[in-house]
Amino acid sequence: DFDETDFRMWLVLHDDEPFAYMQDYDPHLYPGHHFEDRPSPARGIDQFIGRPEMIGCGHGQAFIRQRTAELLAEGAALVVTDPHPANLRAVRAYQRAGFTAYGERNSPQWGPVLLMSCTS
Repeated sequence: DFDETDFRMWLVLHDDEPFAYMQDYDPHLYPGHHFEDRPSPARGIDQFIGRPEMIGCGHGQAFIRQRTAELLAEGAALVVTDPHPANLRAVRAYQRAGFTAYGERNSPQWGPVLLMSCTS
C-alpha cells in the first residue's frame, strides 16, 4: 500500500507507545471494489491491533470512532469497512463505534466480508 497515493496510513498510540495500525482510502478509485456502490465521497478503513494485551479493552472502538469522526469532518459522506463476518469481536467494535451492517459479500480477493458503514 505504500505505492498507493490515496492510502493514508497511521500508527495508533496509547501513552506514546504504538499498539495499532490504521489506514483509510477512497474505495471508488478501485474498479470492482465491493464499496463502489456507496455514495461519494466515501472513505474505507482497515486496522489491526498489534499488541495482544491491548485487545478487548475498548481501544479499538475508541480509535475507530475517533478516526471516523475525523474523516466525516473532512467531508466524507460516509466511512465503510468490511470485517470477516465471523470476527465477532471486530464486528462489535465497529458497532460500538457507530457502524451498521448492510450486507455480506464473498469477495474473490478478500473472502467473506460483512459490509458496514457509518455516517455520523
